[in-house]
Amino acid sequence: MTAPEAQADQPSPPIEEPAFRRLGHVPALDGLRGAALVMVLVTHSPILFNVFEDRIFHNGFLDGFVTGGYAGLDIFFALSGFLITALILRERNSTGHVSLRAFYRRRALRLLPALVFFLSCHMIYTIIRHLSVARERSTDVAALFYFLNYKVTVNQASVPGDLRHLWSLSVEEQFYFVWPAALVLLLGVPRLRRYLVPIIVSAIALITLRRAELWHLSHDWSHVAWRADARVDEMLIGGLLAWLWTRNRTPKRHVALYGWIAVIAFFVSMHQSLVDHAWPYLGGYTLYAITTAFVILAILDSTWVLNRGLGSRPMVALGRASYSIYLWHLPIFIYVVDLGKTWGAPARVVVAYGLTGICAGFSYWFIERPAINYKVRIEARRSATRDSGLADRPVRLDEHR
Repeated sequence: MTAPEAQADQPSPPIEEPAFRRLGHVPALDGLRGAALVMVLVTHSPILFNVFEDRIFHNGFLDGFVTGGYAGLDIFFALSGFLITALILRERNSTGHVSLRAFYRRRALRLLPALVFFLSCHMIYTIIRHLSVARERSTDVAALFYFLNYKVTVNQASVPGDLRHLWSLSVEEQFYFVWPAALVLLLGVPRLRRYLVPIIVSAIALITLRRAELWHLSHDWSHVAWRADARVDEMLIGGLLAWLWTRNRTPKRHVALYGWIAVIAFFVSMHQSLVDHAWPYLGGYTLYAITTAFVILAILDSTWVLNRGLGSRPMVALGRASYSIYLWHLPIFIYVVDLGKTWGAPARVVVAYGLTGICAGFSYWFIERPAINYKVRIEARRSATRDSGLADRPVRLDEHR
């Protein structure tokens, strides 16, 4: 047992915060994740048209939204940081204790079954197509142990093109290898707890500056965009919002207005930036995460009109299945283009999205859901054993990637 884990497993007084707010399941947050997924799918859809250059519709306005859709990942990052931090804070407030062992067990059950299934299918595909098994094997190891982002940063050719999107999973998990233990330690020292906000803000500022430095050194997006040390500020922004929100220290008035301003700022910024332009690395990623934080706040603390759209059944369904869809979509898109060289673009789109839905649906219902249900049973038994207040929806928040 590591030192941080040993400390985490020792009961400590609950956070003395009478106004502590507990985050339950919010359908609109599922829908926000679904909206982020749509943005990523739109950005990758030009593959199906055999179009790889910047201009897709030969219309600057539409091109900007398509090529800037990679910002959907920034929504994922900020939302993930918020939800996971809220889960940790809820557990500590309820019990005075955070089990890092249980946290990492939940993460493993949430992520690994679907990832192992996906990579196993991709390995079979590699063998059938007589592609490089050695490259596939090394990529699978990097994906399963969450260092693929640095592998692809060092040498893009060492990772099959249809697996490079897994870099974002590595960035998230590298953050979660460090953040829960760091948060537990900070909360366990009252003197440090008072300075938690300045500490997080300083970390965000340092990572933002680090990203700008890396950009100025290389001017090569592929040497910056996939690195955890250049991206985790976005998850920290989500974590900072969770800390402020649970302590009831976020704005109470005009929250919906802030949400609208954030949406406008997000899309204006997205429309003006490409992944290989300087703007994302000189503040754009940080802005995406900050605007996402205000959108989350508007969802939680107002009767925002967008809540109805984001909380609709299609958007919630997309959000819940987003992990499997994200895993499967890119290899299927590339496979359909290779298979349907003589097809028209509409046929490729229909086949690609149909296959993605079938494969992701199978993964979600027969791989993800059983693992999540098993995770819920484990946590329910654990909650009952310690007679804590976590028995109500013990791990639902952790369903959010």
